[in-house]
Amino acid sequence: MRKKTGFVLMAIVLAGAAGASTVIYQENFDGPADTLLNGRAPSIAPAGVTWVAGDDFKADGSVVWDGVPFGGSAYLPFSPQDGYIYELTAYVDMTQSDTGNDWIAMGFTELNTVPNSRFFNDNGERNPRYWMLSRVAGATLNDQTFVGPGTGGGQDAPTRSANDLKIVLNTTAATWTVSWYFDGSLARTVEVAEGDKGLLNYVALSTNRTTGTISSFKLAGIPCVAWNPSPVDGATGLLPDVVFSWNKARDPMSPDEPNALILEHRLSYSAYPLDYAPDEPNVVGPGSVQVIVADSDEPVRYPADGAVYIGTDQHVFWRVDHILSSGKEVIGNVWQFSTLRSVPLITQEPVITEADPGTEAVFTVAFESYSPAAVVWMKAVDGAEDLPLNDEAGIVADPDKYAVSLEADQIQHTSTLIIKDVSPEDQSRYYCIISNSSSETAESRKVSLAVKHLLAHYAFENNFEDWMGGPSGTPMSNDPNYPTLGFVEGIAGEAAVSLRAAPTDNTRGQSIDLSRDAFPKAGPGNGLETGTISMWIKPARTLMPMTLMSNFNENIRENPEDAGIGTTGFSFSMSSTSQIRMVVRGEPIDGAYYEMGTVQGGTENLMDEWHHVVTTWKAGSHIDLYIDGVAVASIAAGTPQEFLDWQYGVLLGAGRSTADRQVLSSFYGGAIDDVRVYNYAKDKYGVAELYYEVSGNRPCIDEFASEFDFNTDCVVDLADFAEFARHWLDSGLYPNP
Repeated sequence: MRKKTGFVLMAIVLAGAAGASTVIYQENFDGPADTLLNGRAPSIAPAGVTWVAGDDFKADGSVVWDGVPFGGSAYLPFSPQDGYIYELTAYVDMTQSDTGNDWIAMGFTELNTVPNSRFFNDNGERNPRYWMLSRVAGATLNDQTFVGPGTGGGQDAPTRSANDLKIVLNTTAATWTVSWYFDGSLARTVEVAEGDKGLLNYVALSTNRTTGTISSFKLAGIPCVAWNPSPVDGATGLLPDVVFSWNKARDPMSPDEPNALILEHRLSYSAYPLDYAPDEPNVVGPGSVQVIVADSDEPVRYPADGAVYIGTDQHVFWRVDHILSSGKEVIGNVWQFSTLRSVPLITQEPVITEADPGTEAVFTVAFESYSPAAVVWMKAVDGAEDLPLNDEAGIVADPDKYAVSLEADQIQHTSTLIIKDVSPEDQSRYYCIISNSSSETAESRKVSLAVKHLLAHYAFENNFEDWMGGPSGTPMSNDPNYPTLGFVEGIAGEAAVSLRAAPTDNTRGQSIDLSRDAFPKAGPGNGLETGTISMWIKPARTLMPMTLMSNFNENIRENPEDAGIGTTGFSFSMSSTSQIRMVVRGEPIDGAYYEMGTVQGGTENLMDEWHHVVTTWKAGSHIDLYIDGVAVASIAAGTPQEFLDWQYGVLLGAGRSTADRQVLSSFYGGAIDDVRVYNYAKDKYGVAELYYEVSGNRPCIDEFASEFDFNTDCVVDLADFAEFARHWLDSGLYPNP
């Protein structure tokens, strides 16, 4: 199958044209002489296409050899398609040469690499094919043509130093041909090898140690088959009633006019179920529809009135063949399109929502439906007894609590669920079921509502209690040298927990098991889908990594009958003495490995001093890291479909080994204080507030680049004025006043 690149390129230039607009590229070289051609758009070109050119080529068309062997090349992307006659032309005048027989060349190439060299060299790296060269003025050798690759299939032309160069590539027959012209005279014609068709990816100019001028460069294509199809090739989501139309093949001798020999047209098409379209469709064989269409003015249309009912859920392949007055047929290209799905197609899923108590929570779904649709929003309970919040007419069961809307703009639909005056009882997963005239429904993703609050708070005031009423932590040690955990002076209160670890052995140390019921954990509003972990640390051991807070399930699920592997887990750690790191993992329902993301960042040395470290995350949004109130790293986060319940307890000060989650490693050595877990991702202001509450320092969290902040302390005050005044009447004038 031919590449799509060239077809798209032709379609951009020719679609909707009146036939005369057959120019694909035209370069008038009207740029400045001191500007390189590289990176400039040709005078006529599809949007976004620019030259890839060596330094020898200038924007005014001058070619200046810089003395570096062997010259340079200039490339534009192009892949020819069946059914066209292409003309590649250039007007050149090479006046200076290193040897007296050097040249400028034009042709097709497979690659566009190394533009600061001629487009072939001894190892054939850039493999030009079907190319020609014209030698510098006064040359003693003839101009030449080449089949390629490189200088393969070379043959002398009858000219020397021709100015007007033309290559004609004819793709209207099964066997393509190339013809070369020098100053209007045909030099020779060859057949294009079948294996070469997919290697003509660029049109190019190239020089070999010569200086001169290129006045013009042009590539034009004459469509000799039906073109400008409607529906456009590759169109999706069309209405089931379709009108076919196309432009007729051009007359090769009069490209502005359609081929006068066309008597009638054969339209052929085959429709397949939308998700089962074959790679090699049967367009004209048994089961296809074939219609003879009388010739008419362009664009030719079928049917003349009304439309053809194709239906929904269809993938259609079609082509138009021309039947000439001689009886000969011109076989067209195969195009394709697909119609709307009858089943509602969700285009925007609901997302995890965080809301303060007493405010509103909003969920939105967008979808396409050809027929009138109904949306029923659901509150997940157990899968079997999920609670519908409204009926198919959109009437809610509890209007004081819920509001549901549905808006439609032709096939585009948007539905919104509003939960009023949210409270912890509203924490659940919400989703919707969409129905229309189809016998099938569409179900959105189940997403959680987190009602913002503090889940856990370990102050470590000489105990391991959770001040929010959750289970207390259990101190542990696997190192006989450090049997008992202790407390030291804290920063957020009177005390902080002190964890000790072996100086040179990352498998021995102390930790705290916060239990399987500790947060963050799976479930709506439980802090694993979206959350914040905040703590103060004073690291003492330099052996890295050191885990701050972590938990991971085993790599296989507890119930062997459950599908897939379990990867639910997270790890907040120090990766170096100045860097912190966070990883969160969930899993799709099919059990495949899925990581929400891993982020790492830092600033200065964190050792032996108190520092505030925070990580925030939200599935489908971000994972962020903060040190002392200031963001140090952020990444976009993926969206796992589920998190599993913990198999083991959440750990403080240690991680779980990959091979056996019951084996602890990466112990933390140092003090930890004021550990907090929230069920929502705090923004930068919330993180800065946590830091300020304990330290009394105000972090600079908003970008501040005032020209008057001379001491860069994130505020303009008297200190900046004093710095300004210190240089009052300083002068750079000479003589100094």
